[in-house]
Amino acid sequence: MLKAINLGADFAALCTLGAFGRVHSVFDRTINIHIKGKMPSPLITITTNTNDIMTAVVIVKGNKTPCHINDSVILANDVIYINNTPFVYGLSNATVWQPLDIETLNLPKLTCKEVFHRCKKIEAFVTPTYSPEFGLLGFCVKEILGHGIGLTPSGDDFLAGVLFALHFKQKVYNQQYAYLNKISKEIRQNMPRMTNEISRHFLSYAMQGSFGLNTQDFLVSFYSEDLEAVKAAVQKKLDCGATSGADELQGILWGLENGSHLK
Repeated sequence: MLKAINLGADFAALCTLGAFGRVHSVFDRTINIHIKGKMPSPLITITTNTNDIMTAVVIVKGNKTPCHINDSVILANDVIYINNTPFVYGLSNATVWQPLDIETLNLPKLTCKEVFHRCKKIEAFVTPTYSPEFGLLGFCVKEILGHGIGLTPSGDDFLAGVLFALHFKQKVYNQQYAYLNKISKEIRQNMPRMTNEISRHFLSYAMQGSFGLNTQDFLVSFYSEDLEAVKAAVQKKLDCGATSGADELQGILWGLENGSHLK
């Protein structure tokens, strides 16, 4: 049986309420569960991967009992049951993680020129993995959504990065960006038919500005004066998946540099 070590805040809230669903997908280190409940996305994740955490994730350790797609799942009484057999225990004792309150950090409000130069410094040691085409008015969501390689297509990771960057900038500068609303609407309208459910899960959180730990650390370090912290945060993003971290990072840099100027 697996022991819960860390819980994202949304997962913790769900455990308090109780829930049921079915196994959606099974990978070497990760299991996705499709649940019935009021969440930004119907997927929650059980993983032994300790490199990152998001709000709908539980990080576990121990020996995993085999499970299969469509197996029944129940969250109740501090335990996750799969096919009525205890699968994860210790939910109430796990450390709960939630994103920082960005507005309270008093991060420096960098000028456009400062943001531009910092983006270029970072781009110098990040090898591009995805290169969508941009126009003077930004990009067409339909030409990016669902395109590219990977379980979460590169285009979707890029879009998530743009969304994260714009949500973060809104909080730092206390401004509202019209372009964020525009692309969020286009993504929401088109993603049911243009990409898979796992990718829709991540995009749903990105549209809400619900950062994972590594994304949050990169964005906070970007606005700091600590170059070593920036490099460390970049490396953590690059270590995420085959190309997902790099694709998202490209979207973040594009969003930081360009997104707030578009309508």
